[in-house]
Amino acid sequence: MAMEKENNSFGQVQHLRARWHDYRSKGFYLITLVTEGRVKAFGHLVGGSEATAHIELNALGIEVQRCIDAIPDYNPETEIVDRVVMEDHCHICLHVKAEMKKHLGMVVRGLKSATTRFYLQQLDAKEGGYHLLNRDLSKGKSSRIRHTDANFVSVPVSSPVGGSMSAAPSSATPPILVPPLWSEGYHDRIVTRYGQIARQKAYIQRNPVRLWLKRHADRALAQVRDFRIPLTFEKAMRLKKSAEQWDLRRDVLHSQYSQRHDGIHYAETYVQMVQKFLRKNAEAPFLKCRTCGNADLLFSGRPLVRVRMSRSITETQFREEAERLLGACEREGAILVSPWRSWSEKELLKLVRMNGYEHIVIYGEAMSYVWKPQDGSICNHHQTIPSWWQPLPFADSDIDLVYEGRVLYLALWPNRPRGERAGKPDCEIMNEVGAMLEE
Repeated sequence: MAMEKENNSFGQVQHLRARWHDYRSKGFYLITLVTEGRVKAFGHLVGGSEATAHIELNALGIEVQRCIDAIPDYNPETEIVDRVVMEDHCHICLHVKAEMKKHLGMVVRGLKSATTRFYLQQLDAKEGGYHLLNRDLSKGKSSRIRHTDANFVSVPVSSPVGGSMSAAPSSATPPILVPPLWSEGYHDRIVTRYGQIARQKAYIQRNPVRLWLKRHADRALAQVRDFRIPLTFEKAMRLKKSAEQWDLRRDVLHSQYSQRHDGIHYAETYVQMVQKFLRKNAEAPFLKCRTCGNADLLFSGRPLVRVRMSRSITETQFREEAERLLGACEREGAILVSPWRSWSEKELLKLVRMNGYEHIVIYGEAMSYVWKPQDGSICNHHQTIPSWWQPLPFADSDIDLVYEGRVLYLALWPNRPRGERAGKPDCEIMNEVGAMLEE
Protein backbone atom coordinates (compact mmCIF):
# COMPACT_ATOMS: atom_id res chain seq x y z
CA MET A 1 0.00 0.00 0.00
CA ALA A 2 1.37 3.40 -0.95
CA MET A 3 2.46 5.56 1.93
CA GLU A 4 0.07 8.46 2.50
CA LYS A 5 1.68 11.86 2.86
CA GLU A 6 0.80 15.44 3.72
CA ASN A 7 2.71 18.68 4.16
CA ASN A 8 3.34 19.90 7.69
CA SER A 9 3.40 23.53 8.85
CA PHE A 10 6.99 23.91 7.60
CA GLY A 11 6.07 22.82 4.08
CA GLN A 12 7.80 19.47 4.43
CA VAL A 13 6.43 16.05 3.49
CA GLN A 14 5.14 14.23 6.54
CA HIS A 15 4.07 10.59 6.41
CA LEU A 16 0.64 9.84 7.83
CA ARG A 17 1.64 6.28 8.72
CA ALA A 18 4.39 5.37 11.16
CA ARG A 19 7.31 4.37 8.94
CA TRP A 20 8.80 2.24 11.72
CA HIS A 21 5.64 0.13 12.19
CA ASP A 22 4.38 -2.92 10.29
CA TYR A 23 0.63 -2.42 9.90
CA ARG A 24 0.12 -6.16 9.43
CA SER A 25 1.48 -6.98 12.88
CA LYS A 26 -0.39 -7.53 16.15
CA GLY A 27 -1.41 -4.51 18.19
CA PHE A 28 -4.14 -2.05 19.14
CA TYR A 29 -5.12 0.88 16.95
CA LEU A 30 -7.45 3.86 17.35
CA ILE A 31 -8.75 4.55 13.83
CA THR A 32 -10.65 7.70 12.90
CA LEU A 33 -12.60 8.16 9.64
CA VAL A 34 -14.15 11.50 8.67
CA THR A 35 -16.85 12.28 6.12
CA GLU A 36 -16.00 14.38 3.10
CA GLY A 37 -16.33 18.05 4.04
CA ARG A 38 -17.37 17.02 7.59
CA VAL A 39 -20.95 16.55 6.36
CA LYS A 40 -23.22 15.34 9.18
CA ALA A 41 -24.28 12.23 7.29
CA PHE A 42 -24.78 9.68 10.08
CA GLY A 43 -27.26 11.26 12.49
CA HIS A 44 -27.50 14.05 15.03
CA LEU A 45 -26.82 14.73 18.70
CA VAL A 46 -29.78 14.41 21.08
CA GLY A 47 -30.15 14.71 24.84
CA GLY A 48 -31.05 17.51 27.19
CA SER A 49 -28.10 17.10 29.51
CA GLU A 50 -24.57 15.77 29.68
CA ALA A 51 -25.86 12.54 31.22
CA THR A 52 -28.34 11.83 28.41
CA ALA A 53 -26.27 13.00 25.43
CA HIS A 54 -26.01 10.47 22.60
CA ILE A 55 -26.01 10.25 18.81
CA GLU A 56 -29.29 9.26 17.18
CA LEU A 57 -28.15 7.41 14.06
CA ASN A 58 -29.99 7.50 10.74
CA ALA A 59 -30.07 4.57 8.29
CA LEU A 60 -26.61 5.35 6.93
CA GLY A 61 -25.17 5.69 10.43
CA ILE A 62 -26.67 2.34 11.44
CA GLU A 63 -25.14 0.74 8.35
CA VAL A 64 -21.73 2.22 9.17
CA GLN A 65 -22.00 0.79 12.68
CA ARG A 66 -23.04 -2.61 11.30
CA CYS A 67 -20.10 -2.68 8.87
CA ILE A 68 -17.67 -1.82 11.68
CA ASP A 69 -19.03 -4.68 13.77
CA ALA A 70 -18.71 -7.00 10.74
CA ILE A 71 -14.97 -6.38 10.25
CA PRO A 72 -13.91 -9.41 12.40
CA ASP A 73 -16.27 -11.68 10.43
CA TYR A 74 -14.18 -11.18 7.30
CA ASN A 75 -10.86 -10.39 8.99
CA PRO A 76 -10.63 -13.08 11.72
CA GLU A 77 -7.28 -11.74 12.94
CA THR A 78 -9.09 -8.67 14.29
CA GLU A 79 -11.65 -7.79 16.96
CA ILE A 80 -13.49 -4.57 17.78
CA VAL A 81 -12.63 -3.33 21.29
CA ASP A 82 -14.99 -0.36 21.08
CA ARG A 83 -16.45 1.99 18.48
CA VAL A 84 -18.63 5.05 18.14
CA VAL A 85 -20.33 6.60 15.13
CA MET A 86 -20.72 10.36 15.44
CA GLU A 87 -22.50 12.85 13.19
CA ASP A 88 -19.61 13.29 10.75
CA HIS A 89 -16.94 10.78 11.79
CA CYS A 90 -16.36 7.51 13.56
CA HIS A 91 -13.76 6.10 15.96
CA ILE A 92 -12.77 2.44 16.08
CA CYS A 93 -10.52 0.80 18.66
CA LEU A 94 -9.29 -2.25 16.73
CA HIS A 95 -7.28 -5.16 18.13
CA VAL A 96 -5.18 -7.14 15.65
CA LYS A 97 -4.80 -10.48 17.46
CA ALA A 98 -2.54 -12.18 14.90
CA GLU A 99 -0.43 -11.04 11.99
CA MET A 100 -2.65 -10.15 9.04
CA LYS A 101 -2.00 -11.05 5.41
CA LYS A 102 -2.97 -7.56 4.32
CA HIS A 103 -2.21 -4.03 5.43
CA LEU A 104 -4.50 -2.35 7.97
CA GLY A 105 -5.29 0.19 5.28
CA MET A 106 -6.98 -2.51 3.22
CA VAL A 107 -9.35 -3.23 6.12
CA VAL A 108 -10.20 0.48 6.29
CA ARG A 109 -10.63 0.59 2.52
CA GLY A 110 -13.07 -2.31 2.67
CA LEU A 111 -15.12 -0.54 5.36
CA LYS A 112 -15.28 2.58 3.22
CA SER A 113 -16.29 0.56 0.16
CA ALA A 114 -19.19 -1.25 1.83
CA THR A 115 -20.59 1.93 3.41
CA THR A 116 -20.13 3.92 0.19
CA ARG A 117 -22.13 1.31 -1.73
CA PHE A 118 -25.00 1.69 0.76
CA TYR A 119 -24.67 5.49 0.50
CA LEU A 120 -25.01 5.38 -3.30
CA GLN A 121 -27.93 2.94 -3.14
CA GLN A 122 -29.71 5.31 -0.77
CA LEU A 123 -29.25 8.18 -3.22
CA ASP A 124 -30.52 6.02 -6.08
CA ALA A 125 -33.65 5.10 -4.15
CA LYS A 126 -34.30 8.58 -2.80
CA GLU A 127 -33.53 10.77 -5.80
CA GLY A 128 -33.80 8.32 -8.69
CA GLY A 129 -31.19 7.79 -11.37
CA TYR A 130 -27.75 6.31 -11.01
CA HIS A 131 -25.13 7.98 -8.80
CA LEU A 132 -21.35 7.82 -9.11
CA LEU A 133 -18.57 9.34 -7.07
CA ASN A 134 -16.50 12.15 -8.54
CA ARG A 135 -13.20 13.00 -6.87
CA ASP A 136 -13.23 16.37 -8.61
CA LEU A 137 -15.97 17.33 -6.15
CA SER A 138 -13.80 16.35 -3.18
CA LYS A 139 -12.42 18.93 -0.77
CA GLY A 140 -9.63 16.57 0.27
CA LYS A 141 -5.89 17.05 -0.11
CA SER A 142 -5.34 14.29 -2.69
CA SER A 143 -5.19 15.13 -6.39
CA ARG A 144 -5.25 11.48 -7.47
CA ILE A 145 -8.35 10.65 -9.53
CA ARG A 146 -9.47 7.20 -10.62
CA HIS A 147 -11.16 7.44 -14.04
CA THR A 148 -13.81 5.06 -15.31
CA ASP A 149 -15.54 7.08 -18.03
CA ALA A 150 -14.62 10.70 -18.64
CA ASN A 151 -14.60 12.25 -15.15
CA PHE A 152 -16.68 9.54 -13.51
CA VAL A 153 -15.03 7.89 -10.54
CA SER A 154 -16.09 4.51 -9.23
CA VAL A 155 -16.03 3.37 -5.64
CA PRO A 156 -13.29 0.89 -4.60
CA VAL A 157 -14.03 -2.73 -5.44
CA SER A 158 -13.15 -4.41 -2.14
CA SER A 159 -15.35 -4.50 0.94
CA PRO A 160 -15.17 -5.99 4.42
CA VAL A 161 -17.90 -8.43 3.44
CA GLY A 162 -16.03 -9.71 0.39
CA GLY A 163 -17.15 -9.73 -3.24
CA SER A 164 -17.16 -6.68 -5.48
CA MET A 165 -19.30 -3.74 -6.36
CA SER A 166 -22.14 -4.29 -8.76
CA ALA A 167 -21.59 -3.03 -12.27
CA ALA A 168 -23.24 0.15 -13.45
CA PRO A 169 -26.56 -0.45 -15.22
CA SER A 170 -26.50 0.14 -18.92
CA SER A 171 -28.56 3.22 -19.63
CA ALA A 172 -28.52 6.14 -22.01
CA THR A 173 -29.12 8.44 -19.03
CA PRO A 174 -25.80 9.80 -17.76
CA PRO A 175 -25.01 9.06 -14.11
CA ILE A 176 -25.34 11.72 -11.44
CA LEU A 177 -21.98 12.75 -9.99
CA VAL A 178 -21.79 13.18 -6.22
CA PRO A 179 -18.94 13.89 -3.77
CA PRO A 180 -17.40 10.94 -1.92
CA LEU A 181 -18.89 9.87 1.39
CA TRP A 182 -15.51 9.66 3.12
CA SER A 183 -12.56 12.03 3.00
CA GLU A 184 -9.35 10.53 1.67
CA GLY A 185 -7.16 8.54 4.01
CA TYR A 186 -7.66 7.92 7.70
CA HIS A 187 -5.97 8.69 11.00
CA ASP A 188 -4.53 5.97 13.20
CA ARG A 189 -2.96 5.97 16.65
CA ILE A 190 -0.85 3.00 17.67
CA VAL A 191 -0.94 1.85 21.28
CA THR A 192 2.65 1.80 22.51
CA ARG A 193 2.25 2.09 26.30
CA TYR A 194 0.35 0.38 29.05
CA GLY A 195 -2.83 2.20 29.98
CA GLN A 196 -3.51 3.71 26.55
CA ILE A 197 -6.23 1.17 25.76
CA ALA A 198 -8.32 2.29 28.74
CA ARG A 199 -7.88 5.92 27.66
CA GLN A 200 -8.89 5.09 24.09
CA LYS A 201 -12.05 3.37 25.29
CA ALA A 202 -12.88 6.30 27.57
CA TYR A 203 -12.30 8.69 24.67
CA ILE A 204 -14.62 6.71 22.40
CA GLN A 205 -17.37 6.28 24.99
CA ARG A 206 -17.35 9.96 25.97
CA ASN A 207 -17.35 11.34 22.42
CA PRO A 208 -21.07 12.24 22.45
CA VAL A 209 -20.66 13.86 25.89
CA ARG A 210 -17.74 15.99 24.70
CA LEU A 211 -19.77 17.08 21.69
CA TRP A 212 -22.66 18.04 23.98
CA LEU A 213 -20.28 20.04 26.19
CA LYS A 214 -18.81 21.78 23.17
CA ARG A 215 -22.26 22.93 22.06
CA HIS A 216 -23.86 23.73 25.41
CA ALA A 217 -21.12 24.61 27.91
CA ASP A 218 -19.29 27.91 28.10
CA ARG A 219 -17.22 27.78 24.90
CA ALA A 220 -15.13 30.75 26.02
CA LEU A 221 -13.44 28.48 28.54
CA ALA A 222 -12.20 26.11 25.85
CA GLN A 223 -10.81 28.79 23.55
CA VAL A 224 -7.06 29.20 23.21
CA ARG A 225 -6.03 32.83 23.37
CA ASP A 226 -3.02 35.03 24.04
CA PHE A 227 -2.92 36.39 27.55
CA ARG A 228 -0.92 38.86 29.63
CA ILE A 229 -0.20 38.36 33.31
CA PRO A 230 0.89 41.59 35.04
CA LEU A 231 4.23 41.39 36.90
CA THR A 232 6.06 43.69 39.22
CA PHE A 233 9.40 44.97 37.97
CA GLU A 234 11.19 42.85 40.60
CA LYS A 235 9.45 39.68 39.47
CA ALA A 236 10.20 40.41 35.82
CA MET A 237 13.90 40.86 36.53
CA ARG A 238 13.95 37.73 38.67
CA LEU A 239 12.47 35.67 35.85
CA LYS A 240 15.03 37.05 33.41
CA LYS A 241 17.87 36.29 35.83
CA SER A 242 16.60 32.72 36.27
CA ALA A 243 16.55 32.26 32.49
CA GLU A 244 20.09 33.59 32.19
CA GLN A 245 21.34 31.15 34.82
CA TRP A 246 19.76 28.16 33.15
CA ASP A 247 20.94 29.32 29.74
CA LEU A 248 24.51 28.58 30.83
CA ARG A 249 23.58 24.86 30.92
CA ARG A 250 21.55 24.83 27.72
CA ASP A 251 24.25 23.43 25.44
CA VAL A 252 24.79 20.46 27.75
CA LEU A 253 21.17 19.73 28.56
CA HIS A 254 19.62 20.49 25.16
CA SER A 255 22.31 19.56 22.67
CA GLN A 256 19.84 17.23 20.93
CA TYR A 257 17.73 20.27 19.99
CA SER A 258 20.60 22.40 18.68
CA GLN A 259 20.22 21.51 15.00
CA ARG A 260 17.46 19.48 13.36
CA HIS A 261 17.82 17.37 10.24
CA ASP A 262 15.60 19.81 8.35
CA GLY A 263 18.06 22.65 8.92
CA ILE A 264 15.77 24.69 11.17
CA HIS A 265 17.53 25.96 14.28
CA TYR A 266 15.13 25.65 17.22
CA ALA A 267 17.45 25.85 20.21
CA GLU A 268 17.24 29.55 20.96
CA THR A 269 18.83 30.60 24.22
CA TYR A 270 16.46 30.67 27.16
CA VAL A 271 17.15 34.38 27.52
CA GLN A 272 15.71 34.92 24.04
CA MET A 273 12.75 32.67 24.83
CA VAL A 274 11.92 34.63 27.96
CA GLN A 275 12.31 37.95 26.20
CA LYS A 276 9.73 36.84 23.66
CA PHE A 277 6.97 36.58 26.25
CA LEU A 278 8.34 39.09 28.74
CA ARG A 279 7.86 42.72 27.74
CA LYS A 280 8.83 45.24 30.38
CA ASN A 281 8.77 48.99 30.67
CA ALA A 282 9.03 51.40 33.56
CA GLU A 283 5.43 50.93 34.65
CA ALA A 284 3.84 47.67 33.61
CA PRO A 285 5.91 44.53 32.92
CA PHE A 286 3.87 41.46 32.02
CA LEU A 287 4.24 37.81 31.22
CA LYS A 288 2.88 36.94 27.77
CA CYS A 289 1.66 33.37 27.34
CA ARG A 290 -1.14 31.40 25.73
CA THR A 291 -4.02 30.09 27.82
CA CYS A 292 -6.86 27.59 27.58
CA GLY A 293 -9.42 27.34 30.36
CA ASN A 294 -10.69 29.59 33.13
CA ALA A 295 -8.38 32.63 33.26
CA ASP A 296 -10.41 34.05 36.17
CA LEU A 297 -8.55 31.60 38.44
CA LEU A 298 -5.54 33.95 38.25
CA PHE A 299 -7.47 36.95 39.57
CA SER A 300 -10.09 35.37 41.84
CA GLY A 301 -8.51 36.77 45.02
CA ARG A 302 -8.05 33.26 46.40
CA PRO A 303 -4.53 32.16 47.35
CA LEU A 304 -2.38 30.58 44.63
CA VAL A 305 -0.20 27.82 46.10
CA ARG A 306 2.74 26.37 44.18
CA VAL A 307 3.23 22.58 44.11
CA ARG A 308 6.74 21.19 43.79
CA MET A 309 7.37 17.58 44.77
CA SER A 310 10.47 15.48 44.15
CA ARG A 311 10.56 12.23 42.18
CA SER A 312 12.47 10.67 45.10
CA ILE A 313 9.93 11.71 47.73
CA THR A 314 9.27 9.21 50.54
CA GLU A 315 5.85 7.86 51.44
CA THR A 316 5.69 9.90 54.65
CA GLN A 317 6.76 13.10 52.89
CA PHE A 318 4.22 12.59 50.12
CA ARG A 319 1.32 12.04 52.49
CA GLU A 320 2.27 15.02 54.67
CA GLU A 321 2.61 17.34 51.65
CA ALA A 322 -0.62 16.07 50.08
CA GLU A 323 -2.48 16.62 53.36
CA ARG A 324 -1.11 20.18 53.62
CA LEU A 325 -1.99 21.14 50.03
CA LEU A 326 -5.41 19.51 49.91
CA GLY A 327 -6.16 21.03 53.32
CA ALA A 328 -5.34 24.48 51.91
CA CYS A 329 -7.77 23.85 49.06
CA GLU A 330 -10.50 22.76 51.47
CA ARG A 331 -10.07 25.39 54.19
CA GLU A 332 -8.85 28.43 52.25
CA GLY A 333 -10.12 27.75 48.73
CA ALA A 334 -6.52 27.67 47.49
CA ILE A 335 -5.78 27.13 43.79
CA LEU A 336 -2.77 24.88 43.19
CA VAL A 337 -0.21 25.93 40.55
CA SER A 338 2.42 23.63 39.06
CA PRO A 339 3.88 22.19 35.84
CA TRP A 340 2.85 18.79 37.31
CA ARG A 341 5.90 17.04 35.82
CA SER A 342 7.12 14.50 38.39
CA TRP A 343 5.18 11.30 39.09
CA SER A 344 4.41 12.50 42.64
CA GLU A 345 2.96 15.79 41.33
CA LYS A 346 0.84 13.90 38.81
CA GLU A 347 -0.51 11.57 41.47
CA LEU A 348 -1.35 14.58 43.63
CA LEU A 349 -3.09 16.12 40.62
CA LYS A 350 -5.34 13.07 40.44
CA LEU A 351 -6.29 13.63 44.09
CA VAL A 352 -6.98 17.31 43.36
CA ARG A 353 -9.28 16.40 40.50
CA MET A 354 -11.04 13.65 42.40
CA ASN A 355 -11.95 16.20 45.10
CA GLY A 356 -13.10 18.81 42.58
CA TYR A 357 -10.51 21.51 43.39
CA GLU A 358 -9.48 24.17 40.86
CA HIS A 359 -5.87 24.21 39.65
CA ILE A 360 -3.50 25.80 37.13
CA VAL A 361 -1.23 23.81 34.78
CA ILE A 362 1.95 25.53 33.57
CA TYR A 363 2.30 23.89 30.17
CA GLY A 364 5.75 23.45 28.61
CA GLU A 365 4.86 22.16 25.16
CA ALA A 366 3.35 23.67 22.01
CA MET A 367 -0.17 25.14 22.09
CA SER A 368 -1.67 26.11 18.74
CA TYR A 369 -4.90 28.08 18.43
CA VAL A 370 -6.79 24.83 17.77
CA TRP A 371 -5.16 23.01 20.72
CA LYS A 372 -7.36 21.29 23.28
CA PRO A 373 -6.50 19.07 26.25
CA GLN A 374 -7.04 15.33 25.85
CA ASP A 375 -8.16 12.67 28.28
CA GLY A 376 -5.27 11.91 30.61
CA SER A 377 -2.90 14.35 28.88
CA ILE A 378 -1.51 15.54 32.23
CA CYS A 379 -2.18 12.62 34.56
CA ASN A 380 -0.35 9.99 32.52
CA HIS A 381 3.27 9.43 33.54
CA HIS A 382 6.22 7.45 32.20
CA GLN A 383 8.46 7.58 35.25
CA THR A 384 9.57 4.95 37.72
CA ILE A 385 7.13 4.86 40.64
CA PRO A 386 8.40 3.50 43.98
CA SER A 387 6.99 0.19 45.16
CA TRP A 388 5.29 1.76 48.18
CA TRP A 389 2.87 3.77 45.98
CA GLN A 390 -0.17 2.27 44.24
CA PRO A 391 -1.01 4.49 41.23
CA LEU A 392 -4.43 6.10 41.39
CA PRO A 393 -6.99 5.60 38.61
CA PHE A 394 -7.59 8.34 36.08
CA ALA A 395 -9.85 11.14 37.23
CA ASP A 396 -12.13 13.37 35.13
CA SER A 397 -11.02 14.05 31.57
CA ASP A 398 -9.02 17.22 30.94
CA ILE A 399 -11.45 18.65 28.39
CA ASP A 400 -14.41 18.21 30.80
CA LEU A 401 -12.51 20.12 33.48
CA VAL A 402 -11.86 22.96 31.03
CA TYR A 403 -15.55 23.30 30.15
CA GLU A 404 -16.45 23.19 33.85
CA GLY A 405 -14.02 26.05 34.57
CA ARG A 406 -11.91 24.08 37.06
CA VAL A 407 -8.54 24.31 35.29
CA LEU A 408 -6.37 26.81 33.45
CA TYR A 409 -3.49 25.89 31.13
CA LEU A 410 -0.65 28.41 30.73
CA ALA A 411 1.70 27.75 27.77
CA LEU A 412 4.98 29.65 28.12
CA TRP A 413 6.41 28.52 24.75
CA PRO A 414 3.27 27.97 22.67
CA ASN A 415 5.01 28.13 19.29
CA ARG A 416 7.74 25.58 19.93
CA PRO A 417 7.81 22.71 17.41
CA ARG A 418 5.43 19.84 17.99
CA GLY A 419 7.17 16.88 19.55
CA GLU A 420 9.79 18.98 21.33
CA ARG A 421 9.32 18.36 25.04
CA ALA A 422 10.25 20.57 27.96
CA GLY A 423 13.74 19.90 29.31
CA LYS A 424 15.31 20.54 32.68
CA PRO A 425 15.89 24.29 32.10
CA ASP A 426 12.30 24.68 30.89
CA CYS A 427 10.97 22.97 34.01
CA GLU A 428 13.03 25.21 36.28
CA ILE A 429 11.68 28.32 34.55
CA MET A 430 8.14 26.91 34.80
CA ASN A 431 8.66 26.34 38.52
CA GLU A 432 9.97 29.90 38.82
CA VAL A 433 6.79 31.20 37.17
CA GLY A 434 4.75 29.11 39.61
CA ALA A 435 6.65 30.64 42.53
CA MET A 436 5.97 34.16 41.23
CA LEU A 437 2.25 33.45 40.84
CA GLU A 438 2.16 32.18 44.42
CA GLU A 439 3.51 35.40 45.89
